[in-house]
Amino acid sequence: MNIFKKNVGVYGSNSYIISNDDGDAIIIDVGGNADDLYAYMKEHNLNLKAILLTHGHFDHVLGVNALRKLTGAPSYISKDDYDMTQRTDFMLNDKMRNYIDEPINIDHTIDKEGPMKFGSIELNVIKTPGHTKGGLTYQIGDNLFVGDTIFFHSVGRSDLYGGDEAELMDSVNKVLNLEGNYTIYPGHSMNTSSEEERANNPYVNAKRS
Repeated sequence: MNIFKKNVGVYGSNSYIISNDDGDAIIIDVGGNADDLYAYMKEHNLNLKAILLTHGHFDHVLGVNALRKLTGAPSYISKDDYDMTQRTDFMLNDKMRNYIDEPINIDHTIDKEGPMKFGSIELNVIKTPGHTKGGLTYQIGDNLFVGDTIFFHSVGRSDLYGGDEAELMDSVNKVLNLEGNYTIYPGHSMNTSSEEERANNPYVNAKRS
Protein backbone atom coordinates (compact mmCIF):
# COMPACT_ATOMS: atom_id res chain seq x y z
CA MET A 1 0.00 0.00 0.00
CA ASN A 2 1.20 3.50 -0.83
CA ILE A 3 0.16 6.67 0.99
CA PHE A 4 0.67 10.00 -0.75
CA LYS A 5 0.17 13.09 1.41
CA LYS A 6 -0.38 16.57 0.01
CA ASN A 7 -0.96 19.79 1.89
CA VAL A 8 -3.80 21.60 0.12
CA GLY A 9 -6.14 24.54 0.25
CA VAL A 10 -6.16 27.92 1.89
CA TYR A 11 -5.86 26.51 5.42
CA GLY A 12 -3.26 23.86 4.69
CA SER A 13 -5.23 20.69 5.28
CA ASN A 14 -3.89 17.26 4.39
CA SER A 15 -5.23 15.15 1.55
CA TYR A 16 -4.22 11.50 1.45
CA ILE A 17 -4.25 9.30 -1.63
CA ILE A 18 -4.06 5.64 -0.63
CA SER A 19 -3.37 3.16 -3.41
CA ASN A 20 -2.37 -0.47 -3.86
CA ASP A 21 -0.56 -2.62 -6.39
CA ASP A 22 -3.80 -3.16 -8.32
CA GLY A 23 -3.90 0.56 -9.11
CA ASP A 24 -7.03 1.11 -7.04
CA ALA A 25 -7.06 4.27 -4.94
CA ILE A 26 -9.12 6.24 -2.49
CA ILE A 27 -8.61 9.79 -1.31
CA ILE A 28 -9.29 11.03 2.19
CA ASP A 29 -10.30 14.71 2.42
CA VAL A 30 -10.03 17.14 -0.48
CA GLY A 31 -9.58 20.65 0.84
CA GLY A 32 -8.44 22.04 -2.50
CA ASN A 33 -5.88 21.57 -5.28
CA ALA A 34 -8.05 19.05 -7.12
CA ASP A 35 -6.04 19.49 -10.33
CA ASP A 36 -2.78 18.62 -8.56
CA LEU A 37 -4.30 15.58 -6.89
CA TYR A 38 -5.75 14.41 -10.19
CA ALA A 39 -2.41 14.90 -11.92
CA TYR A 40 -0.73 12.65 -9.35
CA MET A 41 -3.33 9.94 -9.93
CA LYS A 42 -2.96 10.17 -13.72
CA GLU A 43 0.83 10.04 -13.47
CA HIS A 44 0.63 6.85 -11.41
CA ASN A 45 -2.22 5.29 -13.41
CA LEU A 46 -4.53 5.14 -10.39
CA ASN A 47 -8.23 4.38 -10.56
CA LEU A 48 -9.96 6.48 -7.90
CA LYS A 49 -12.72 4.43 -6.28
CA ALA A 50 -13.97 6.85 -3.63
CA ILE A 51 -13.62 10.28 -2.07
CA LEU A 52 -13.88 9.82 1.69
CA LEU A 53 -14.35 12.75 4.05
CA THR A 54 -13.46 12.78 7.72
CA HIS A 55 -15.83 15.67 8.44
CA GLY A 56 -17.68 18.53 6.81
CA HIS A 57 -15.56 21.62 7.49
CA PHE A 58 -14.80 23.61 4.34
CA ASP A 59 -11.03 23.15 4.53
CA HIS A 60 -11.51 19.39 4.08
CA VAL A 61 -14.19 19.42 1.37
CA LEU A 62 -13.51 22.46 -0.81
CA GLY A 63 -12.05 20.43 -3.68
CA VAL A 64 -14.63 17.64 -3.72
CA ASN A 65 -16.82 19.01 -6.51
CA ALA A 66 -13.87 19.58 -8.82
CA LEU A 67 -12.35 16.16 -8.15
CA ARG A 68 -15.69 14.43 -8.72
CA LYS A 69 -15.92 16.09 -12.13
CA LEU A 70 -12.38 15.06 -13.03
CA THR A 71 -12.60 11.44 -11.88
CA GLY A 72 -16.26 10.45 -11.61
CA ALA A 73 -15.51 8.98 -8.18
CA PRO A 74 -18.34 9.01 -5.63
CA SER A 75 -18.03 11.01 -2.42
CA TYR A 76 -18.82 9.82 1.10
CA ILE A 77 -19.35 11.59 4.41
CA SER A 78 -20.94 10.79 7.74
CA LYS A 79 -24.71 11.07 7.78
CA ASP A 80 -24.36 13.45 10.73
CA ASP A 81 -22.17 15.88 8.77
CA TYR A 82 -24.10 15.79 5.50
CA ASP A 83 -26.16 18.89 6.31
CA MET A 84 -22.96 20.81 6.97
CA THR A 85 -21.83 20.26 3.39
CA GLN A 86 -25.11 21.59 2.01
CA ARG A 87 -25.12 24.88 3.93
CA THR A 88 -22.18 27.20 3.52
CA ASP A 89 -23.03 28.99 6.76
CA PHE A 90 -22.20 25.74 8.60
CA MET A 91 -19.10 25.02 6.54
CA LEU A 92 -17.47 28.42 6.57
CA ASN A 93 -16.37 31.21 8.79
CA ASP A 94 -16.91 34.82 7.75
CA LYS A 95 -13.41 35.16 6.29
CA MET A 96 -13.91 32.28 3.88
CA ARG A 97 -17.24 33.04 2.22
CA ASN A 98 -15.59 34.11 -1.02
CA TYR A 99 -14.12 30.65 -1.55
CA ILE A 100 -17.32 28.65 -2.00
CA ASP A 101 -20.85 29.56 -2.98
CA GLU A 102 -22.43 26.15 -3.63
CA PRO A 103 -23.10 22.95 -1.70
CA ILE A 104 -20.68 20.04 -1.83
CA ASN A 105 -21.85 17.14 -4.00
CA ILE A 106 -22.14 14.13 -1.70
CA ASP A 107 -23.14 10.81 -3.25
CA HIS A 108 -23.38 8.61 -0.15
CA THR A 109 -23.61 9.01 3.60
CA ILE A 110 -22.07 6.68 6.17
CA ASP A 111 -24.34 5.81 9.07
CA LYS A 112 -22.48 3.09 10.95
CA GLU A 113 -19.07 1.85 11.94
CA GLY A 114 -17.49 -1.20 10.39
CA PRO A 115 -15.79 -2.51 7.28
CA MET A 116 -16.13 -0.98 3.83
CA LYS A 117 -14.51 -1.94 0.55
CA PHE A 118 -13.73 0.24 -2.45
CA GLY A 119 -12.38 -1.76 -5.36
CA SER A 120 -9.70 -3.88 -3.76
CA ILE A 121 -9.08 -1.48 -0.85
CA GLU A 122 -10.56 -2.53 2.48
CA LEU A 123 -10.90 -0.24 5.48
CA ASN A 124 -12.72 0.13 8.75
CA VAL A 125 -14.89 3.13 9.65
CA ILE A 126 -14.72 4.41 13.24
CA LYS A 127 -17.07 7.11 14.49
CA THR A 128 -15.12 9.92 16.17
CA PRO A 129 -17.45 12.85 16.90
CA GLY A 130 -16.46 15.91 18.88
CA HIS A 131 -14.71 18.19 16.41
CA THR A 132 -17.94 17.89 14.45
CA LYS A 133 -21.03 15.84 15.13
CA GLY A 134 -20.21 13.37 12.37
CA GLY A 135 -16.45 13.03 12.55
CA LEU A 136 -15.06 9.79 11.13
CA THR A 137 -11.73 8.00 11.36
CA TYR A 138 -10.69 5.58 8.63
CA GLN A 139 -8.52 2.63 9.66
CA ILE A 140 -6.51 0.98 6.90
CA GLY A 141 -4.21 -1.69 8.24
CA ASP A 142 -2.08 -0.10 10.95
CA ASN A 143 -2.86 3.43 9.73
CA LEU A 144 -5.47 5.80 11.12
CA PHE A 145 -6.75 8.80 9.17
CA VAL A 146 -8.28 10.87 11.95
CA GLY A 147 -9.20 14.23 10.41
CA ASP A 148 -9.10 16.96 13.05
CA THR A 149 -9.63 14.70 16.06
CA ILE A 150 -5.98 14.23 17.03
CA PHE A 151 -2.83 16.12 16.11
CA PHE A 152 0.81 15.75 17.10
CA HIS A 153 0.75 16.46 20.85
CA SER A 154 -2.67 18.10 20.55
CA VAL A 155 -6.35 17.52 19.82
CA GLY A 156 -8.93 19.20 17.62
CA ARG A 157 -11.14 22.14 18.43
CA SER A 158 -14.61 21.59 19.82
CA ASP A 159 -15.89 25.19 19.75
CA LEU A 160 -17.06 25.19 16.11
CA TYR A 161 -20.46 24.19 14.75
CA GLY A 162 -21.30 20.63 15.82
CA GLY A 163 -18.39 20.42 18.25
CA ASP A 164 -18.57 18.94 21.73
CA GLU A 165 -15.58 18.80 24.09
CA ALA A 166 -16.69 15.71 26.00
CA GLU A 167 -17.39 13.82 22.79
CA LEU A 168 -14.06 14.92 21.36
CA MET A 169 -12.11 13.57 24.32
CA ASP A 170 -14.10 10.34 24.22
CA SER A 171 -13.14 10.00 20.57
CA VAL A 172 -9.48 10.77 21.25
CA ASN A 173 -9.39 8.08 23.92
CA LYS A 174 -11.29 5.67 21.68
CA VAL A 175 -8.65 6.03 18.98
CA LEU A 176 -5.67 5.88 21.31
CA ASN A 177 -7.07 2.88 23.17
CA LEU A 178 -7.08 0.75 20.01
CA GLU A 179 -4.71 -2.11 20.72
CA GLY A 180 -1.33 -1.74 19.09
CA ASN A 181 0.66 1.15 17.70
CA TYR A 182 -0.88 2.90 14.71
CA THR A 183 0.52 5.60 12.48
CA ILE A 184 -1.83 8.57 12.84
CA TYR A 185 -2.43 10.76 9.80
CA PRO A 186 -4.11 14.00 10.95
CA GLY A 187 -6.04 16.59 9.00
CA HIS A 188 -3.27 19.16 9.43
CA SER A 189 0.47 19.15 10.03
CA MET A 190 2.74 16.18 10.75
CA ASN A 191 2.03 12.50 11.29
CA THR A 192 2.28 10.93 14.71
CA SER A 193 1.59 7.56 16.34
CA SER A 194 -0.60 6.02 18.99
CA GLU A 195 2.36 5.37 21.28
CA GLU A 196 3.64 8.93 20.89
CA GLU A 197 0.29 10.46 21.77
CA ARG A 198 -0.42 8.10 24.66
CA ALA A 199 2.91 9.09 26.18
CA ASN A 200 3.24 12.76 25.31
CA ASN A 201 -0.06 14.37 24.35
CA PRO A 202 -0.71 16.85 27.19
CA TYR A 203 -4.47 16.83 26.65
CA VAL A 204 -4.64 13.07 26.92
CA ASN A 205 -2.33 12.97 29.91
CA ALA A 206 -4.26 15.73 31.67
CA LYS A 207 -7.49 13.84 31.15
CA ARG A 208 -6.01 10.63 32.53
CA SER A 209 -4.31 12.19 35.57
